[in-house]
Amino acid sequence: MYKKLRFLTDSEVIRSSVNAFIEEWYNDSLFITAQTSGSTGKSKQIQLSKKHMCVSAQNTIDRFKIKKGGCSFLCLSADTIGGKMMIVRSIINEMELLVGDIRIHSLEAITDLNIDLAAVVPLQLAHSLEHQPKTIKNIKVLLVGGAPVSKKIEEQMIINNCSAYHTYGMTETISHVAVRKIGVGNENHYSALRDISFTTKDDKLVIHFPELGLENLRTNDLVKLIDNQRFEFIGRADFIINSGGKKFNPEQLESLISPFIDTPFFIGSIEDNLLGSRIVLFLESTIKMDEQKLIEQIKSILPKHGTPKRVVCLPQFVRTDSGKINRLETNKLFH
Repeated sequence: MYKKLRFLTDSEVIRSSVNAFIEEWYNDSLFITAQTSGSTGKSKQIQLSKKHMCVSAQNTIDRFKIKKGGCSFLCLSADTIGGKMMIVRSIINEMELLVGDIRIHSLEAITDLNIDLAAVVPLQLAHSLEHQPKTIKNIKVLLVGGAPVSKKIEEQMIINNCSAYHTYGMTETISHVAVRKIGVGNENHYSALRDISFTTKDDKLVIHFPELGLENLRTNDLVKLIDNQRFEFIGRADFIINSGGKKFNPEQLESLISPFIDTPFFIGSIEDNLLGSRIVLFLESTIKMDEQKLIEQIKSILPKHGTPKRVVCLPQFVRTDSGKINRLETNKLFH
């Protein structure tokens, strides 16, 4: 049984969840039960091979040259693939695993510690950049996943001379299959980990990872393929908005306006008798915004007809366990 475990949290829920996964890891079964995120569809349970999880974990360890017997930090839920894989990497690399709270300020628990590997969601990273940027510098390899990284975060990473890696992957690929450096030495493309390659079908990414038995895993992600090892992420095909016969990628629009908006947001749509779909900007805020002022502010940097026709403030977005905004369910709150 794994012994190098230290809890920095008093939460019994977190302790129980981590211990339950470790027990499951060491039982006689060859598989682990995991839950898909449900950010674009209905969440479902799938069985993951422990052997394949070890392959994925070793891939990350090798890619970043993480030293054996070092120190790792977990502040993600052990019920998500991101949390599970942090535990697996720690076990097979014989690392001390520090477990913190799953909150926006989680990194404050390791401000004065040197950490070899940690994983966060963008909200946690944004909070640390604002309040304790030196903490990030004490983490040798920081993986950021679960949601897009805003332009503001990337700019703050450069200003604070920090670097981290934005990950691309899903539960079905057992965590990330490609990474993109953010901050110092910023990259626009994602690069494959070892023994992984990419092709496209209808401009959507297809993943080839033979060691995991994934020969042609088709995704719904639109990408620009650079070569079979690198791609630029464009956005989810199922998020595309058809308004007045023109197609808009909301994630590209979001990237353009992110420097102007401080609160969590996303671009969605509502039905419109004339346009088919009307572009809407959703803000997570309890404060009433000056709708027309904000629309005028962002109008000049958006493509023609791509400006939101409405701004909707909601007190709280629906999120998945991994911290992603569930656009489909949040959109339903307005209807």
